[in-house]
Amino acid sequence: MAGRAGVLALQGAFREHCRALRDVGLDTVEVRVPADLDGLDGLVIPGGESTTMSKLMEAYGLEEPILNLHRRGGALFGTGAGDVAVFDGGNFDVEIDSIEQWS
Repeated sequence: MAGRAGVLALQGAFREHCRALRDVGLDTVEVRVPADLDGLDGLVIPGGESTTMSKLMEAYGLEEPILNLHRRGGALFGTGAGDVAVFDGGNFDVEIDSIEQWS
């Protein structure tokens, strides 16, 4: 059974990340609002510009819902600026998860 992954689709290379996840058999959702996180096994936060991404996540009320996804066992995976948002510049304090656990 394939997992269900979200890709934060506020800016950056989200289309490419969605395509890559679909190519490996994951049901993929573009995440723009908190409700888009419902039912996800994990979230990819793609590259882009980290300050812009942080401001957009705050403006759309996504910070706490993303943390809640992780608290209930959802994986978070950041690339480029997404990596900065998740593990450095953002308010997230999480452990690194393997994408393999989604499938």
